[in-house]
Amino acid sequence: MTYAQSLQNIAKLTNLVVPIDISANIVFNFINISEFKIIFYDNSEFRNIITNLIQTSYRSGLPVANVVHDETEQEILYYEDNIVRYSFNLTSEEILIHDHKIGLRPPSSAELALEMNKLLFKLKNM
Repeated sequence: MTYAQSLQNIAKLTNLVVPIDISANIVFNFINISEFKIIFYDNSEFRNIITNLIQTSYRSGLPVANVVHDETEQEILYYEDNIVRYSFNLTSEEILIHDHKIGLRPPSSAELALEMNKLLFKLKNM
């Protein structure tokens, strides 16, 4: 999968029309890197469906995506593959998370300490 393919998948998912009468959450079960089936589920089924889907998709190298209603009843799209992690509020049309996962590594404790000291120095000099 390429970064361009990830962006195409995200564009396809954010442009889908969700039925207005459906208050269920949605899982996109990817068959390959660009084709998927849509599964509707209620909150009681969420844990089992999403857990099985994530395990199967990661083993197969396929994307994982779903739409859930948050605590304010706004629809949030979550998408993740081996290159991109993405979250989009479909109600307000704003990007919540867009991370490129290739080449990223967690900072070391020494790097974190340096960054914290820089921030503290800035705060002291304000």
